[in-house]
Amino acid sequence: MNKILLSISIPIINVDLELLVPNCKKIGFIKDKVLEILRKDYAMGSVNTFRLVNKFSGIEYDSNLVVAESNIRNGTKLILI
Repeated sequence: MNKILLSISIPIINVDLELLVPNCKKIGFIKDKVLEILRKDYAMGSVNTFRLVNKFSGIEYDSNLVVAESNIRNGTKLILI
């Protein structure tokens, strides 16, 4: 199992996160981890849904897509909207 380092920008609260995720997980796993962080560390319990978008290409990622099957690589920058 390989892990990749992602940079996730959350402009609504002006926060940037770095997240190390296994490439065998689905994009939904990343979303769940980010939601967990937002609820725990930033008191954003009302956030339920959002989209992860590649910062440079504008591609929105489907929650069911496996990271290894996407164009997400180590150092990819994502935006949460």
